[in-house]
Amino acid sequence: MEKLWRSRLANFAITQKSQLLTFADTERRLSEVLKAAQLEKLVNQKLSPAQITAVKDFAQRLTLIGTAAHPGLRPDIAEYQQIAELISAGKRKGLARRLERLASTRRRAVARMNEIDDYMNWFEATQSKTKSGVFADYLRTATDRPAEHRRRDALSVYLDAIEQQTHD
Repeated sequence: MEKLWRSRLANFAITQKSQLLTFADTERRLSEVLKAAQLEKLVNQKLSPAQITAVKDFAQRLTLIGTAAHPGLRPDIAEYQQIAELISAGKRKGLARRLERLASTRRRAVARMNEIDDYMNWFEATQSKTKSGVFADYLRTATDRPAEHRRRDALSVYLDAIEQQTHD
C-alpha cells in the first residue's frame, strides 16, 4: 500500500510541476474565489456556523489554487489562507488592515506583470532575432487577406495617387 501511495504521490508531483498556471490565470482564479468569499465583510462580524464552514471551504479552495499557482502569487495565497483560518477561529483583530495591504500588494503585482508582458511583447515584435510564434496566427491572417477593393470615386482615386507618389 505504501509503494502505491508513493508512486501516486510522485506522479501527482510530476503532473503538477508541468501544469503551473500563468500569472494571469492564477490572478483570475484567485479573484473569483475572493469575490465569492467576501472576506472584508466577514472580518467585521461574528460568524454563524454556516459562515465558518464557508470560510474553511474557501481556505481549501485556496490550497487547490496554490498547488498550481504562479510562484509570484503563492505568498499572497498563503496569506489569504492564514487570514481565513484566523477568521474561522474568531480572531479578527487587525485582519481588515491585513486584507487592505494584501489587496494593494496584489494590485501592484498585477500592474507590474502587465508592464512586463507589454515589454516582452514589444521586445519580441521589434528587437528579437527569433520568433516565439505567439503572433503567427495574427500575421498569417494579415498577409493572407485578399487585397481590398479600392474605391473608384474621384476623391479616393486622387488620394491613392498621392499615396503612391509619396511611397515611391
